[in-house]
Amino acid sequence: MGCVAHILNLVVQDGIKKVDKPVEIIRWTVKWIRQSPSSIGKFTKFAKLVNSGTTKHLVRDIPTRWNSTYRMLNIAQAYEKTFERYDLEEYEFHSDIEKAGLSIPSPSDWQHVRISGTLYVTSNTCIEYIYSIRTLLDDVISDASLCDIALAMRVKFDK
Repeated sequence: MGCVAHILNLVVQDGIKKVDKPVEIIRWTVKWIRQSPSSIGKFTKFAKLVNSGTTKHLVRDIPTRWNSTYRMLNIAQAYEKTFERYDLEEYEFHSDIEKAGLSIPSPSDWQHVRISGTLYVTSNTCIEYIYSIRTLLDDVISDASLCDIALAMRVKFDK
């Protein structure tokens, strides 16, 4: 299972690279805000002012967990207007993001991580990779020395 999960993580991370700049911007802003209780408190205050409608806490992604980037983006996109307000009101944040050569996520950035109202999780771009993994497993099953391992992996892969 670990091997298949690792391969799936690599496939998804490769797909995420296609929207790398918007993800980088959102990742940077979430990291900056989560760096201190004071920043989190101010962000929460602005979220209440702009009525974002969500009470979820911003989360950072973990490169070795493919679904963590999705989680980060899913929560962050609910705070789109809050990020705008935070940038206007917090000089240090605004200054630091400019020093990093970035800006707050633009409407275009948010569009790049959404498709038809749902988050871009790269399933539409990685289906070929997933199919090739399945084909490789099927090929390895015919090898007597690896058959048992490949069969166990394919069962988990099919789930």
